Amino acid sequence: MKVKIKFIPKDMIPELRNEVVVEGASTVKEALKKLISQNPSLKDEIFESGTEKLHSHILIAVNDQLKGIDSEINDNDEVKILMALSGG
Repeated sequence: MKVKIKFIPKDMIPELRNEVVVEGASTVKEALKKLISQNPSLKDEIFESGTEKLHSHILIAVNDQLKGIDSEINDNDEVKILMALSGG
């Protein structure tokens, strides 16, 4: 099973392309863990330090619908990691 993971904004993680494909995940959390295993520096960008809890400024969408980290995913789903931006 392949799942596409996209970053919004797309330059959130400059060293990666806008889209990464991971295989063998059946939940959002598994997909994120596979992404992090390939790119360990992302762990602190996505999860709170020492936990598997998303940072409060991170939202997850699966096929353009907001979902929780334990949501199931299917082959060819698109998972978006949405990083809230603020400032003035």
